[in-house]
Amino acid sequence: MSDAGTLLVTGSSSVRIWNSIHKDLAPYQVMQRGYGGARMADFSYYADRIIKPHQFKAIVIFVANDIAGVESDLTPKEVFRLYKDLVKQVRKRNPATPLCWIEVTPTPKRWNVSQEIQEASGLIETYCNKHDDLHFISTFDQYISPEGLADSTFFKKDMLHLNRDGYLQWAGIIKTYLEEASIEP
Repeated sequence: MSDAGTLLVTGSSSVRIWNSIHKDLAPYQVMQRGYGGARMADFSYYADRIIKPHQFKAIVIFVANDIAGVESDLTPKEVFRLYKDLVKQVRKRNPATPLCWIEVTPTPKRWNVSQEIQEASGLIETYCNKHDDLHFISTFDQYISPEGLADSTFFKKDMLHLNRDGYLQWAGIIKTYLEEASIEP
């Protein structure tokens, strides 16, 4: 697979366990590089191994473990600072490649910290809106139930990872965004 025509989809376990990613994101050619427990600091540190050896049509990133309702959580401002650091790392090797950030999808398991997650997402979205080569793929509203909570019908029993319907929803959101941003297959 030629890197220049390939979409790199990378990030945490939600990317790693997306078994139908190639089918779901077709006709895009996809290189899938995810690992469980990915956090922004680790991801930025390992950018050389994950992203920089290659040139891609676009890079799509989903990292969702920095605000998880645990003692080691980062603040929204810390997540934003690490996002900007990651952008700098990616830009060293891929200066013109579109960089797309998938908003952290609301999950039932982490609903108790959804306000902090949304705050971090808001900072990243505002930053992306100021840069032509940075893209923010909004997912929040599409995973909210009519009751205003994270919609459990999109998640596996762990209430953290997407099920088949959740991935189909995600794929539709991602492909629609890429098409609207003129990132063609």
